[in-house]
Amino acid sequence: MFSKFSLFFIFSSFIFACAKSNYHNSQEAQQNTQGNSAELTSVLNWQKMQTENEMGIFDLVFTSTENPAAPITSDQTVKVILWMPSMGHGSTPLTVEKISASVFRVSRVYFIMPGDWEIRVQILNGETLVHQIVHQITL
Repeated sequence: MFSKFSLFFIFSSFIFACAKSNYHNSQEAQQNTQGNSAELTSVLNWQKMQTENEMGIFDLVFTSTENPAAPITSDQTVKVILWMPSMGHGSTPLTVEKISASVFRVSRVYFIMPGDWEIRVQILNGETLVHQIVHQITL
């Protein structure tokens, strides 16, 4: 028989795994599976891959032909979404920390199941999505 804690854990896992994600529609922004666009490029550098017991950490390193010194301006924010297109859900929560104008550290990375995933990197001015880069990975 399940304990109350087990039932709560199973129920809450189901609710959070299948809840509607707070993300911008991918058709609102330009996407490129190589992590590039005409003016902004990001490279994903893993600091620590997730394990069964620990969440992962990676750095996003941005370059820009438009503004090489500061590819992400001070009025912009970076949002990262782990998304599994085949299942229609993502994985949360992530923490995004600005290291410099071109480097952002993403921690608390946890892919909840094997398969094809997208790491959606969104650049926002306030609430307005101005750019999106999609990195595709398979676990």
